[in-house]
Amino acid sequence: MASSDWVNDPFDFKPVYEKSSLRKINQRIKANTPNRKGISRQRMSELGGRKLSRSEYRELTKPTKKAPLLLAKLEDYASRETLKRLKSESLVTCFSEIGDNIPMWSHYADQHSGACLEFDVEVDKRHDATEVPWRVLYTDDRPTLSTLDMMIFSDRHETQRHKTGSDRNESKSRVLEKLFLAKSIDWSYEREWRFFEYPGVGARYKKLPCLKLAAITLGLRASDSKIEEILRRFGESVKVRRAILSKSQFSINYQILS
Repeated sequence: MASSDWVNDPFDFKPVYEKSSLRKINQRIKANTPNRKGISRQRMSELGGRKLSRSEYRELTKPTKKAPLLLAKLEDYASRETLKRLKSESLVTCFSEIGDNIPMWSHYADQHSGACLEFDVEVDKRHDATEVPWRVLYTDDRPTLSTLDMMIFSDRHETQRHKTGSDRNESKSRVLEKLFLAKSIDWSYEREWRFFEYPGVGARYKKLPCLKLAAITLGLRASDSKIEEILRRFGESVKVRRAILSKSQFSINYQILS
């Protein structure tokens, strides 16, 4: 899987951050937190960047007029930091519904000298969000994520009496879609699907149980030595073919090799 710095779209992983009003942040904290202080000492320490003593915690959470304002500002800061970390530390791997697009062979397969791998996909309900493919959403407008969105994503101030597990999953899915899957309509010809990992979930190299290699297509300019190696290693287990130029159209045809 590749980091967000690797992708060729400068808008990838860059939703617009919209600061929620401090009043709305406080309303959410009060509505969803049975603890009247609104925040635990551990959480306050995380937001402050160091472990707080009990006396410091009591002082910071005194029921004064300034306390709700301070807490809301800290939540806004934490939301910005969470989004920043998601942008810099998340990983992605990309697939397409199509394998015969000529520009994509040029962009992603070493000017037609590489290969295109085709997979069968079998999704099981036991697979989690990072083990299934997600369809990229093409749009004219950049997605927006608010402070409240990021609070939900981070499960801060969530309680069972406010949302069911499925509701929370849907809220997280909306954040993941805006962060990982929104692209300009200009890219829609790629018909892209993605797998992704976000911080704390997985590693750079990961087995994807829903994928099974079904075919390998070698590019128009693939060398004879590369073709021989692929046939030797995979010719008996998967279909191997070679891309060839159409004789009458600007399109790619295939020659079956195994």
